[in-house]
Amino acid sequence: MNNPGPAGLPQFQQLIQRLINISIPLAFVILTVMLVFAGYKFIQSGGDQKQLQAARGTLQWAVFGIGFTALGWVALKTIENFTGVTLTQFCIGFRPYCL
Repeated sequence: MNNPGPAGLPQFQQLIQRLINISIPLAFVILTVMLVFAGYKFIQSGGDQKQLQAARGTLQWAVFGIGFTALGWVALKTIENFTGVTLTQFCIGFRPYCL
């Protein structure tokens, strides 16, 4: 059996990079589900003002979440383009292991 040995900093670096790579798409999936849920709440409200207000709140926060997530990603990419510093990749010095 091939035992790779204990995990070290290169594996930690890879784990953090994979979490970064998953976080943005996962955020958009969750926010899309929130949009669908807000639409469902609108349909189920039946004209009740309290339920309509709750549906509006859900819709508002879902749209804000999508906007802030996209704005943050665009800001990081813009800074990367202007400065040349890679902000969306996590590398603590183990270059062959950087993704």
